[in-house]
Amino acid sequence: PDHADNANLSALINAYAGPVSLLGAAVRRHAALARRSRARPPPLHDPRADRPLRVGYVSADLHDHPVGHMLIGLIEGHDRDHQSVFCYASVPQPDRLTARFQAAASALRPVFGLSDEALRNVIEADRIDILVHVAARFSGNRPGLAAVRAAAVQFAMLDVTSAGTDDIDATLSDRDLHPAESGEYFAEPVRLLPASCLFSKPPAPDIPPL
Repeated sequence: PDHADNANLSALINAYAGPVSLLGAAVRRHAALARRSRARPPPLHDPRADRPLRVGYVSADLHDHPVGHMLIGLIEGHDRDHQSVFCYASVPQPDRLTARFQAAASALRPVFGLSDEALRNVIEADRIDILVHVAARFSGNRPGLAAVRAAAVQFAMLDVTSAGTDDIDATLSDRDLHPAESGEYFAEPVRLLPASCLFSKPPAPDIPPL
């Protein structure tokens, strides 16, 4: 049921051609239905300030994919003295970039094929404080995962549109992706980072000479 829900929501977002405000309302209705059927209270973990913050990233793009190439610089740049980083990779065929994510993270969990509820249990067992949903509205990702509230704080990043639900606490963006004059409609707050969200550039394609 989770995968069917995710496919239906992705189809709605990608095919919809009407007013953006109505799309946001439709996404919020979808999330409300998911919450009623699956939600549990968000987990709360050890509040001590002297322990590392546990941050999770969930994505189907932790491989040789433009989003993976943009994200790897962030994962490799985390302060490992103060943060523990967990990657949840819904990747059917891991590759060399997946291995880079595994080397940079405290742990990489292969979660392809798990339901949202099963993935929630994995994330909860890792005691994640902040869960970042990366490009959740793109193909292969999990737009319905936020509704099962696997962490007390949830952010979206590198997405094409609003999450449309109060289960996402904020979208992380920058002034290039989300300029003040863009007029984009986001149901959740948009938090602009001081630097670009494109933390690293994809490699140039290997094009043979003409």
